[in-house]
Amino acid sequence: MFDRMGSVTADDVMQVARVLRALPKAMRGPRLLRLLAMARAAEMHVRLTGSGHPLWGRGSLADTVAGLPKAEIGAGDDPEWCDCTVSVWDALLSR
Repeated sequence: MFDRMGSVTADDVMQVARVLRALPKAMRGPRLLRLLAMARAAEMHVRLTGSGHPLWGRGSLADTVAGLPKAEIGAGDDPEWCDCTVSVWDALLSR
């Protein structure tokens, strides 16, 4: 994942976690995989064309989820929020 995507920041992770938190639990895993694929596709578009993807930006995760509905940032004692955040990190680390 990291060799094909640009640097991933803590803000990228937070923004994706906010998107996941706004979804029912059963939809989060598939949506996360789709968001990661979209970010990779956007970065490849930038590499090929020199310009941002019209829908997904320049390849950052934050760009990819910019227009999507998001939950508020959760508290550290909110298990759902923690699960969403850890899911994003796990997905990034497993690639």
